[in-house]
Amino acid sequence: MQEILDILIGLSSSVDWAVVPSLGAISMRGLAAEKQYDDYNYTGSSVYTPISLLDLAETFVNFEGTNTNGVSYPNSSKPHAMSEWRGYDHDYGLSCSSLYARTLGYAPFLANDPCSAIQRTYYTDQSFWSASVQLYRNQGGGSCVPAAAGFYYEDSNGGSNPVREWNGSTFVWSGGCP
Repeated sequence: MQEILDILIGLSSSVDWAVVPSLGAISMRGLAAEKQYDDYNYTGSSVYTPISLLDLAETFVNFEGTNTNGVSYPNSSKPHAMSEWRGYDHDYGLSCSSLYARTLGYAPFLANDPCSAIQRTYYTDQSFWSASVQLYRNQGGGSCVPAAAGFYYEDSNGGSNPVREWNGSTFVWSGGCP
């Protein structure tokens, strides 16, 4: 038993989990890297700038929605603070198998016509499209994270308002095809 504990302790100290630190300094660049690349310590030069806490936390113009499946994530109250991000893990996964698979068209803007877009598999929390309040994409390995903000179209069960706008954390609009 002690050998197993020694192995686990050794693994936890040698693995870089690449989430927002729970203690110490936090950087805006690191927060953007966590949202964009699921890696707080990402060192590449392609992190989106400029970075604002408002965009990171709630507008989702340049970043995906905030993953609220984990234990730590920023609140929705303004003003936002960097301390709200401590321990945030953007790719903390929810099992896709516990959700409802649907085939949806996607467009970042309504003018791009989600009804004509290539359809892919996404996941919702409810069996009916109009009743769904959460939208996820498969990040691989059967783990789901919030889908990108934009307009989603369900052909087969969409009803009279098959297009829904997802802002990265909730649906905010429903309507017909453009």
